[in-house]
Amino acid sequence: MFYEMVNASRPFCSRTEIIEAKVTFQNSNLSRECRDLISQCLARDPTKRPTLEQMSQHQWIRNDLL
Repeated sequence: MFYEMVNASRPFCSRTEIIEAKVTFQNSNLSRECRDLISQCLARDPTKRPTLEQMSQHQWIRNDLL
């Protein structure tokens, strides 16, 4: 959902893309921090995805709150 909000499209369109979990960004205006957070959230291994607490401490979120 987060990816779709900032890119206006889905992160994966085919089974192959889902299996490979290779994230590409359509919106070239996204900051490096935003891309990093989205990439972490879409990690193939669920144990490597950030918790809500970790997300709230991410640089992209912290910068936006300042």
